[in-house]
This record gives sequence, C-alpha cells and structure tokens, in this order.
Amino acid sequence: MSSDSSSYILESYKNNLSEKNRQHINLTNHAWSIIKKDQLEFDNTEPLYLSSFLNKIFLMYYNLSLFPINIEDMIIDKKNEFNKTIGKYSLDLNLQTSLLNDLINTYKDELKVLLTNKEKGSGEKIRLNKDVYDLSRIQPNSIKSEFFSSTGKYLNAVFENYASKSYMERERIFFNDKIALFQEAIRLKRSINITLSNGSTYHVIPYSIRTDRLSSYNYIIGISTKIDKAENVESPKLASFRLSRIESIRINSDNYVLSNDDKKSIENEIQNKGVAFLLSEKLCVKIKLTSEGQKSYFTRFHMRPPLIKQTDDIFEFHATATQILYYFFSFRNDAEILEPLELRDYFKNEYYKAYENYCK
Repeated sequence: MSSDSSSYILESYKNNLSEKNRQHINLTNHAWSIIKKDQLEFDNTEPLYLSSFLNKIFLMYYNLSLFPINIEDMIIDKKNEFNKTIGKYSLDLNLQTSLLNDLINTYKDELKVLLTNKEKGSGEKIRLNKDVYDLSRIQPNSIKSEFFSSTGKYLNAVFENYASKSYMERERIFFNDKIALFQEAIRLKRSINITLSNGSTYHVIPYSIRTDRLSSYNYIIGISTKIDKAENVESPKLASFRLSRIESIRINSDNYVLSNDDKKSIENEIQNKGVAFLLSEKLCVKIKLTSEGQKSYFTRFHMRPPLIKQTDDIFEFHATATQILYYFFSFRNDAEILEPLELRDYFKNEYYKAYENYCK
C-alpha cells in the first residue's frame, strides 16, 4: 500500500461524516467496553470520535475481507467445495442439486448461529461516512440479505466480531493501514521514517512485525537511527516500536539490503532480549523476594524475566533494566533490588518521589 492509499483511508474515516447517514448500533455491553477501551488506547494522541473509530474498523474489515464482510465469498467457496466432493459420485442430477442445497443450507444455519447474540445489548447512534454507508448497504436478494435484515444488523455483527478478538488481533486490524505500509516497504526494500505519538522520529530499515512472548502487543522491528533536530548522529540500533504508539509511517526512496548474517544477528538479539526490550542491554540482576513476592513472580506471566538462579529468597535474572522495572516495580515492598546498585538506586528514588507526592 502506498502512502497515497493510506492517506485516502485516513481521510475516509476521519472526514465525510454525514449527519443524514446516522445509524443506530446495538451491541453487547462487553463489545461496547472493548471498543471504548480501544478507542482510548489506539488514539491516545488525537482520540477519534466514536463514529470515526467505528467507521475505520468497518473499513479495515472490508479491506481485509474478514468475517462477516466475506460471508458471500465463504458461501461460494463452500459451495464449490461441496460440488467438488459430490462430483466424485455418479449421482442423478436432481439428487446432486438437492444434496448441494441441503449442505449449503446447513452451512448457512451454522453461520447464523455464529452471528446470533443471546446477551441483551445497548444502543448508540453513530454517523457513517460515505464509503461505509455505501459499502454496508444490504442489497435485496443478495446472500447478505439472508443473514442481515438491515444495515444496522450487519454493522452490529462486524463490531461484535471485532470485540470478540484478542487485543493483538484487534490492534492488527485497526492499524492495518500502517502494517500495509510497513510490508510494502519490505517488499520494495525501502527504508521508512517512523514518527511516534510523542513526536520522536526514526529512520528505520524494516525487518518484521512480531508480538511479545505472551502475544499481548504488536511491535514493528527494524534497524533504527533517531532523527535528531540538533543533527546529533547516533549509531544504528535494532529497535522495536509498539504498533499502537506509531503516529505515522513514511516510505523513503533509498534502498537497503539485509544479508543473511544481518538477519541471523537480528534473530539472535530478538531471542536474547525479547521483542519489547531490544533497545536495552541485559544486566545481571539480584532481587530479594518476600513470600508474597515469590508467589507473585510465579503467577504473573506478562513480561516476566526468566529466572537464572534461586538461593533461598534471592532470585537472579539476566534481563534488561527496562524489563525489570516494568515487571517488578508494582511489587513494592515485596521485591528489593540488590544488584546492580544503579538499578537499586533508581527504584529507591522512584519510590521516594511517589512517597513525597503523598506527603504534600
């Protein structure tokens, strides 16, 4: 996908919202809570209105041809599959037709079950932009009309399906326009400029999109150099950028080549540090854990650093300072950093600053 096509998508969901194309959307409470959480999470620099947010979700579903957008193609593919199987047998033509219709009708009934919500929902009015209004209209006598009696029912099904997916899947759907640009840059062997939501910009040789070890978040990985307005030169480093924190991606005109040795080195670093902590150097860290701290360590899996050695209540890790901070800072008095001293001092100062705030 080119920068122009990505810009078109952005304009499509941000602009052209028509007051006359108002649509009542009725979703389960679970779906609304997921959508409104994502609305804040995915657009933390310039939050989209609910209408714009849902417009973009529909357009991404349409571009990716996801269920139930692709329900007509699914039925046609299933019909061809059944026809191919039935064709292996010497059956009367009328019997073949009858059997095919029965099989297709059973398949449609299975799809209808997937589209049925037993939980009572609540409704909100949203405005559809022109593209979404045109694409979501249910044509009479179409396959979709067998499943959806109105545009509202169709949109409800799309948004309920979105909310049923994991955070990682929803993130990939919502930011598919950025993912497409990243993949296009890899295909063209071009570098990219990445601007983050905090305003920082990086020149990046793109490598891949990965998730962290628990498949919680998506990260764009590449060899990165920060673009400094003061023109300070930094050495290129392997870095990861969380997808939801990327404001924009621009494909550059310069070409690059990653050798097999480059790729092997990148994979080794990803394996050693973890996707989320590529910019940090690993340290030997000793931490004293109380019984509650030990219980927490063995039950909290997200971002947990691997244990190298345990001697009574002293735990040793080989991990980045960032990972130790993210994971252990919430342990408070149940985790005491012993080594290295610089990390111990950092924890002490941060806790003390928090204490001072509460003393004001």
